Amino acid sequence: MLADFHECGCLALIWQLFPGGVWIDPYVCEELKAKYSLDVQHALAHLQLPYTFTNDYEPQHYAEMQEIKTRRRALKHADISCVIQARLQQATCLSADNAVCKTCQERGIKVSQHGGILEEAVNRNLISKAQARLFFRPFSTSA
Repeated sequence: MLADFHECGCLALIWQLFPGGVWIDPYVCEELKAKYSLDVQHALAHLQLPYTFTNDYEPQHYAEMQEIKTRRRALKHADISCVIQARLQQATCLSADNAVCKTCQERGIKVSQHGGILEEAVNRNLISKAQARLFFRPFSTSA
């Protein structure tokens, strides 16, 4: 999700929509740094936005991760971590992955994909509907 928003030049929308903080899997941060030279930690620190980069879990969390992995073998550790963190933080899970979204829905975890984020940005007058349609175009063709 972050890579998609970065590629279309609208990553700042996510930071604006979640000024109270975000959690990002450390592996995702490394992927963004390697692929896009995007240092998310530095960017968020520069914006003075709270963020959490952790993968320190209790044994019961690892058991839940294993249960999810058994049911959804294609999910990566970072995807499963996002589900777990969203539940632990009572937060919205942001994911473009349909399997992640379905897992969240099954567990009663709020989840949002590209369209939901753009719709919320329009509702908060951060972008216009026309801008949202332009941003959404690459997302709808890559899905």
